[in-house]
Amino acid sequence: HFALFVIAIDDGIMPQTVEHLNILKFLGVNKAIVALTKIDLVKDEEWIALIEEDIKSLFSSNNFFISGVHKVDSITGKGVKSLKRGMLSFLKKEIEFSKTAHFRMNVDRVFSKTGFGTVITGTVIGGVLSKGDIIELFPQEICAKVRGLQTHGGITNKVKFGDRAAINIANLKERQIKRGTIIGEPGTFFPTKHIIAHINLIENTNWKLKNNQRLRFHFGTQEVLGRILLTEKKNRQNHNSLNLIIILETKVSVLFDEKFLIRSYSPVETIGGGIVLERIFNYKWKLIGKRAAQIPVDSQLRFYFLVNQDWQFPLTLKEWKNIFQINDDKINSWINGKLIFDQKTGFIFSLNNVKKSKAAMKSAFKYFYKKNPFRKILNIDIIIKKLNWDKEWLYFIINQLGNDKIIKKDNGGYTLNEYELTLSDKDKKEISKVRYLLKKLDDKPFLIKEIISNLDLKPKRAADLLFLLRDKGEIEFIGQDFWLGKIGLDKMISNINIHFISKKVLTVNDFKGLTGLSRKTAIPLMEYLDSKKITIRHDNVRIKGSKLS
Repeated sequence: HFALFVIAIDDGIMPQTVEHLNILKFLGVNKAIVALTKIDLVKDEEWIALIEEDIKSLFSSNNFFISGVHKVDSITGKGVKSLKRGMLSFLKKEIEFSKTAHFRMNVDRVFSKTGFGTVITGTVIGGVLSKGDIIELFPQEICAKVRGLQTHGGITNKVKFGDRAAINIANLKERQIKRGTIIGEPGTFFPTKHIIAHINLIENTNWKLKNNQRLRFHFGTQEVLGRILLTEKKNRQNHNSLNLIIILETKVSVLFDEKFLIRSYSPVETIGGGIVLERIFNYKWKLIGKRAAQIPVDSQLRFYFLVNQDWQFPLTLKEWKNIFQINDDKINSWINGKLIFDQKTGFIFSLNNVKKSKAAMKSAFKYFYKKNPFRKILNIDIIIKKLNWDKEWLYFIINQLGNDKIIKKDNGGYTLNEYELTLSDKDKKEISKVRYLLKKLDDKPFLIKEIISNLDLKPKRAADLLFLLRDKGEIEFIGQDFWLGKIGLDKMISNINIHFISKKVLTVNDFKGLTGLSRKTAIPLMEYLDSKKITIRHDNVRIKGSKLS
C-alpha cells in the first residue's frame, strides 16, 4: 500500500499532516507520493525548496519512502499528468495481492435505492465475491444473498481485492447494517469483545496509559469504545510500546495481525495504534494477564507460542490457516521441521505437547488411583471429565500411551499398566464376605445398598469393593445402581440365546419370565444388554444382537 499526500505549498507541513503520517504508520503504510498543490500562489523558489526539504526530512525521519514530489496547479492542471504518471509507475511496482482466499469488506456506507433495495459500499480487502454468493454480516451474524455488484467500471459479476465495490443485498433492511459492519464469507469471522493487542503510542506524546482507561478504537471503518487492562505494573508509566488487553463495549470481528488506531476519549486525539495479537473467547481471566504479557508480536513466533500454550486443545491445519489468514505455502513453511502435522486428525502440535499430554494423563490415572485405590479401570467418561481436553486429542494421547504399553484397554475402560494394588488382610476378609453374599443373592441383580446394609459397610467402601470385583471380572455394573454377578449374567445370556432359537423377538414380559425379575429391575438390565449389543432394541421389543452367538 502507498499514500498520496496532498500538501498546500503556501501552508507547508501542518499539524494534521503529522497526524496523518502517524496514522498511516500505525496502519502499516510506509510509502508515499507527495502532491504540492497551489504552486501558482508561490513564486519564491527558495520557499518552495525549503518546503520540499521539510517534507523529505519529515518523511525520512519517520522511515517513509517518497517516490516523488510533484508540484501541481489544480486550476490550470499543471503537473497533474506528471502526478498521474508517477502514481501509475509506482503502482506497477507495488501491486499486492490478497493473502487469503476469504472475502472481506468493511462497510463505509449503506443506503436504500428504489427498485434495488439495500446497497452497501466499501473497499474489498480480501478475496473475491461473485453475484449470487451468500455472505454474512459481522458482528450481526446475519446471512444474505448478493443480488448485484458494481465497481467504478460499472455493473460487474465479480469484485476482487482492492476494488471499490457496491453490493446490492437481498432481503435485508438498511437499519440492519451500519458503518463498520464487516462483510465476509459465512463462518469466517468470530465476533468478540476481548482482544490481546500490541500497541505503540505516538513518539514524544504526553499521553500515558492507565489501567481501565477508556479509549476509542478504530477497526477498519468502525469506531468502538473500550477500556484497556495493562498486563504489568511496570508498563503503566512511560512505556510507549507494550502488550495489553482491550475490553470493548461492543463486539468486533477482527483478524490476527489486524492493525487499528487508538484515539483519546476526550478531547478526541490520535494517540497511537496497535495490532491484534489474539482474540479472547473463553480463557480464565487469571491466566490472561500472563498470556498477554508473553505473547509474541511476530506472527510466526506467535503461532509457535499458541500451539504450545494450548496443548490440551490443538487446532487443525485448516483452523490455523483461517486464524492467521494465510495460505498453504506460508503455514507449511512455519510447520516444516518445527511442528508435527497429523494427517489423520489434521492437528498441528509439537513433540513437547505430546510429552506434556502423556505426563498429564499418567498423573490423572495416578491421582485417581490415590483417591480410589480399588478401582483399577477408568472408564472414558471419568478421563474426559478429569482432564477436560479436546476429546479427539484425548483419544490421540490414549492411543499413543497404548502404543507405548503404558496404558491398555480393559473391560470397557483403561488401566495404567504399572499400577498394582496390594490388599491388606482386612481387604481380603471383606471381599470374601461380599463374595459369600453374592452367592446368597442367587445370581440376581442387586443394589449397592444391599451390600451396605448386610455387611455394615460405608457407601464408598462398598463401592470400592464392588469395583475391585468388577475389575477382576467377577461382577458387572448394570446401571441405575444395579450390579450382577458374572455367573448370573452368563446364565442369563445363555437363556436369551435359547429364547431366540424359537422366537425372533424378546418382549419385556418374555424377559421377566426368563429371569424372574420385576419390571423395575428388568428394564435397566435390558438396556445394559442393548449397550453390549447382546440385544438390539426395535420399538418395544428386542431382537438378537451381533454379540450373541
